[in-house]
Amino acid sequence: PRFLCSHARTRTTMWSGSGGGGRAPQDVARIYDMLTPKPKELLQGAHSRRFIREGEVSVYNTNERKVKPRYFFLFSDVLLLTKKEGKKSFWLKVYISLRTSLRVEDVKDSTFPNRVEFRLYAPKKTFILFARTEQEKVGWIRDVRAAINGEFNRGGRPANASMPGMGSD
Repeated sequence: PRFLCSHARTRTTMWSGSGGGGRAPQDVARIYDMLTPKPKELLQGAHSRRFIREGEVSVYNTNERKVKPRYFFLFSDVLLLTKKEGKKSFWLKVYISLRTSLRVEDVKDSTFPNRVEFRLYAPKKTFILFARTEQEKVGWIRDVRAAINGEFNRGGRPANASMPGMGSD
């Protein structure tokens, strides 16, 4: 896999009854077991790493000029971009250590017709991303920003997070 930020270490739950990340080492191990290749960095510091969410997000491949389906795993300090290989197996495409040098931005007027676009800006690459719905996009942007800012490492949910069925997400 490609590692962004050379100093990299280390089911969409969306804050459902499981509390999104309540079993940090078990969640890390569960996801690690489904990945190929196995990123050893993911196991380093697993006791403090919190699982936040997972879900399908499409990525625009600039070389092929195609939108490709991908499956993302977001932790408190890492974002994994994978390709789904089977029911419970994923090919790790990109491992991103979430640092303040990253930013995620909404794209209100997408040049891609009928797409719900947002972008992740890393020091060496920009990822053009598409959520399935506006609500999913807002959730991903909120959670990735919170992870970049270290909000999950302080033991809480993002300040504006709401429980499903209780408001905005």
